[in-house]
Amino acid sequence: MSSPSSPFIQDLMLTPVTALTCAVLILIWFPLWNNRVSPEKVCFSYTKVVTQGEWWRCLTAAHSHFDLAHIGFNIMSLWSCRVAELMLGPWVFFVQSLALVVLSKLIMLGVVYGASSRLPSPQGRAWQEGGSVGYSAVIFAWMTILSAHSTGYSSVFGLVEVPSVM
Repeated sequence: MSSPSSPFIQDLMLTPVTALTCAVLILIWFPLWNNRVSPEKVCFSYTKVVTQGEWWRCLTAAHSHFDLAHIGFNIMSLWSCRVAELMLGPWVFFVQSLALVVLSKLIMLGVVYGASSRLPSPQGRAWQEGGSVGYSAVIFAWMTILSAHSTGYSSVFGLVEVPSVM
C-alpha cells in the first residue's frame, strides 16, 4: 500500500522542469553568494558578449543571482508560472524556456546597441559596459504569455476588476 503524497510532491512530479530550474537556480546562487563572487565574473553585458566574444555569459548571467531577495522573488515567480509547463508539457516548456533565455539576451543586445549608439560617448559606453544577471526576463516572458492566454479577470487592489491580459 502506497502512502498518499503531499500536494508539493505532486506539483514537483507534474512540473519537473520548473522544479529542476528552481533547484538549478538555487544551486548556482548559493556558491556565488557564499563565496562572495563578484557579479562581474558572470554578468551579461554588451561589451563582454559582443566585443569580447564571451557568448557563454548569455547562460551564466540568466541563471546567476547574487542576493537573497533576487533569488527568492525569481523562484516564487517561476513557481507561479508552472501552469505553463502543465499546459505545454515538460519538453516544450523546457525548449521554450531556453529559447526565451536566448531571445531575451538578443533583445537586450539590440536595446543596448540602439541606446548606446544614440547617446554621447560616456553615457553610451556606460550602457555597453553595464551588466545584468538573473532569470527575471524569462519569468516576465512567461507571465506575459500566460496573461495573454487568460480569459479571467484580476482585482486591482480590490477596487476594480480588469481583464487579466491587461
